[in-house]
Amino acid sequence: MHIIVADDDLSQRIHLSAMLRRNGHDVELAEDGEEAIEALKRNGAPVLICDVQMPGIDGMELATRVRGLDLGRYVYILMVTGLDQNADRMRGLEAGADDFMSKPVDQAVLLARLRSAERLIRYERDLHSKNLRLAQANEHIQADLDAAAAAQRALLPDPEVLLSNCRFSSSFTPSSSISGDVFGYFDLGPGKSGFFAADVSGHGVRAALSAVALGYMVSTEFFQNMVRGTGTDELRPERVAQVLDRRFQRDLGDDSYFTLFVGAIDEAEERLVFCQAGYPSPLLLRPGDEARIVGTGGVPVAMLPHAEFERSSVAFRRGDRLIVASDGVTEAASQGGELYGLERFSEFVTHRQGFAARAVLPQIANALLDWTGQPNLADDVSIIIIDKEG
Repeated sequence: MHIIVADDDLSQRIHLSAMLRRNGHDVELAEDGEEAIEALKRNGAPVLICDVQMPGIDGMELATRVRGLDLGRYVYILMVTGLDQNADRMRGLEAGADDFMSKPVDQAVLLARLRSAERLIRYERDLHSKNLRLAQANEHIQADLDAAAAAQRALLPDPEVLLSNCRFSSSFTPSSSISGDVFGYFDLGPGKSGFFAADVSGHGVRAALSAVALGYMVSTEFFQNMVRGTGTDELRPERVAQVLDRRFQRDLGDDSYFTLFVGAIDEAEERLVFCQAGYPSPLLLRPGDEARIVGTGGVPVAMLPHAEFERSSVAFRRGDRLIVASDGVTEAASQGGELYGLERFSEFVTHRQGFAARAVLPQIANALLDWTGQPNLADDVSIIIIDKEG
């Protein structure tokens, strides 16, 4: 083991060096604290034996300065003292020393102290090695999560799209790099458009993987086939929930489920036809009026076997605005535990009904951050704003 011996007394340095070398240790001598510090920086020695009393930097200050160095390893400090041991021990421990020996140094005591030091150093090296492997594994995991997050965002539509006479605007704020939220909007042919929003239960990788699977499944072709079908102009958004329920009842195979809202807009009839499956009720804004709630709840998808999903409708006319938001909005909690709530959210969007959607969306995000008092939101937040234009 490589050991640095720091002592201003030449005879003491030679005496300690001889004992250590006879027992197979590699020794480097230092006349004072400055030389000892330079040696520690240079040669990677894991053990420092130093005298308490030295000119310039004494043993106490040397220990303090060593503990302040960024060496990338632990240095075991063994102090040698000829003074009152109790007083020296207290000061030495506060300075960062690990152990003490009295003068004159006994070889058997010295070797016993070094065996204890070797055990501690081996433990520290093993721990450092394990921590390094954990850090590398964590880097790989984070890289995979970042890749998953990029793939998930690639499934989301453009933040602003005009489909016939309906302008779809959206924002997506995950609580971490990955999310259980997914949404989309689609062209259903002349004068018709549709959308969906889903929120997989739970958080983390499990919810995100289910959300990605859901996003890949609800493609434009799938949505058109389910909602429009063939040979009829009837809009049937409940079919999306029915098919997804059968599929994910089989695939999830556990307590996982997701909430869903599927809507289809018929511009000629000025109607929104929708199916709500546990997803938070959207808000409908009409010019000069307060926001009103759309929908009554419904059963989440893949929660109960043989669940039934209903179709509902509401008038959706020129100048109307529909706001579809995940529960990350209304369930955002203040530092005192109070939820943001649907009433506060309704008032917020009502007072901004004359604003463009692209201006309202970041204002909602800022309002939630102000409400929580945190730099990041605790839950994923997805918002779609649909404006029926002329």
